[in-house]
Amino acid sequence: MDEAREEDVIDDKNNAIKQIINVLVINTLTELCNKLEWNIISTKYKLNLTFEFLPEFKDHFKPGYIEDALVYADPILRNLIQTTNPNILIVHSKGVAIVTYLAFHNIWTGNVILSSPIPNTCNHLSQFIEKDNNKNENNKEEEEDTWLGEWNAIIKVLERIKGKIGIGIGNSFDEEELIESYLLKASQQNNWLIKKSKGDHDWLYQQENLPAIAELIEYVIEK
Repeated sequence: MDEAREEDVIDDKNNAIKQIINVLVINTLTELCNKLEWNIISTKYKLNLTFEFLPEFKDHFKPGYIEDALVYADPILRNLIQTTNPNILIVHSKGVAIVTYLAFHNIWTGNVILSSPIPNTCNHLSQFIEKDNNKNENNKEEEEDTWLGEWNAIIKVLERIKGKIGIGIGNSFDEEELIESYLLKASQQNNWLIKKSKGDHDWLYQQENLPAIAELIEYVIEK
């Protein structure tokens, strides 16, 4: 399913033949992606973009716990994947839970782009979180241990994905400290591309960062 499409189209700018790549972008808590802006992304491929906003996702989402929202979204996601037949799945922030949910249940294990992924407690990840029976009583240290455990669980599920993984983040201190630092070692071990762009957690929605999105798309498609 993650193979590039066989059909060809003619690029009007240089009269070159381009492969058609189906890109499925899923928005969860807010509808921020602008399809009109994304249509000007320049890559060596012809992008067939599908933007899907899950308006009721946030109604099932509980702070720090996202499993109920994933269960709600399950039939919608299955239908989207079947009907759009994507080469790439793109999610932002808490949407990483969608990717791990789909991979855990073997619904989607193709190419993915994670934009500023943030952990959330999920039932499907709990079995991968190592329990420390000697937890420190210091609340701050316990929170750090929980955050690290959730990241490790996410990484273990991401390593099940058969396709390629690209990760985009902003170049702010928070993005580097709370995301990149936890993913750097795994990205090196698994050949995941981490691409930093100007901005903070909303870097994906800045038009000046469209070239970074193009680079991530080309990376996960190319063998």
